[in-house]
Amino acid sequence: MARLLYDEFGDALQERQFDAVIPSPMHWLRRTLRGTNSPDILGEELARLLGIPCFEHIMRRSRWAPKQTDLRWDLRHENLHKVFRVRYGFDLRGAKLLFVDDVMTTGGTSFEVTKALKKAGAKEVAAAVVARAGKI
Repeated sequence: MARLLYDEFGDALQERQFDAVIPSPMHWLRRTLRGTNSPDILGEELARLLGIPCFEHIMRRSRWAPKQTDLRWDLRHENLHKVFRVRYGFDLRGAKLLFVDDVMTTGGTSFEVTKALKKAGAKEVAAAVVARAGKI
C-alpha cells in the first residue's frame, strides 16, 4: 500500500520536504489484541521510500476510546477529543511532519493528531491516507 501511495503522490510528497513521518497511534491494548498496527507498517515503508525517518512512538493515546467504526458518524469527532498526546521529551519546534493513516472517514483522527503535533511545536502537518471512506 505504501508503494502505491508513493507511486501516486511521491513526487508531491518529496517536494514538501517533510522532516519525518508520523503514523497514526493505536492504543497499546488494541495493538496487543490485533497483533499489528497497519499505520506503523505503512508509515515505516513510506518513510523509507521518502528517505526520511519514521517516528512511530512519538504519539500516544492518553486514554482508551471506542473504535471509530463502532460509532455513529456524528459521534466520531467527539470520541477522539483530547485523546492524542506527543510523548514527553520530543522537540517538534519548526518540524514539517507527514501524518500517515490507512483509512480516513470523518477526518477526526487527522484533526486531533494535527492539533497535538502543532501544540508540541510542529510548523506544518500534512496527512496521507491510503483510503478515504464515505458516509454510508
